[in-house]
Amino acid sequence: MSDPIYLTSPDGKKELVATIADRRVYPRPPRPLPEGASLFKYLTKREFAAAWIEGGTVPVNPASYYRSELREGVFTPDEVRQTQMFGVRPDQLATMQGYFGAGAGTVVMHNCTINGEAIGFGISNIIDEDSYIECYSLSHLRMTRRRMGKESCVRIIDPKALKAVLDEQIGSVSTAGCITYTTGNNRSHFEKSMADRWQDEFRFSWPGVCTGPKFVTLPPGMATPITPYP
Repeated sequence: MSDPIYLTSPDGKKELVATIADRRVYPRPPRPLPEGASLFKYLTKREFAAAWIEGGTVPVNPASYYRSELREGVFTPDEVRQTQMFGVRPDQLATMQGYFGAGAGTVVMHNCTINGEAIGFGISNIIDEDSYIECYSLSHLRMTRRRMGKESCVRIIDPKALKAVLDEQIGSVSTAGCITYTTGNNRSHFEKSMADRWQDEFRFSWPGVCTGPKFVTLPPGMATPITPYP
């Protein structure tokens, strides 16, 4: 039986946050696709729409493909690195890392003082986890298409049918949901900075070992054209 760890709030109430055997802060589950919402796929070239409309082969890239130090188009620093913090700020964690050489993994702070500030209890859980991802938008805007550097857009006819096709060929069941955008520091496959809010993203995610793009074959009728086609 693991010893419980509690965080005491200012009003004296205690909340169970972790156990000795499981000192992690887990990301929130993604929000499902809203009822009646559509998914839009932005495509780099106009001719790429053919595979979605008539059937054909398309790539599914790892999240690491989109990871960049700069935010530009579809590239962002918010991919791969999974960060969940509770009761601790990034600057406090950086100080801990400087003292003890702590990096990725789980850091637990209990009854300590950092830079003159007392911390009753804090957890930082940081891991790097790649994942195959298929990304869509909940809206179609010309401004978004241009900002992504895309020429074309299609609307997915049946998101559930698309998920079934992708899951079968990727070889595992994806987690699907809307991206949550935050002004805080937590990051996951479904939690990104508010700076990426303009993408209005929904995605399918298959975490695991990624060795480059996977290619899947779509049957005809997965999407209808939004921009001129062909």
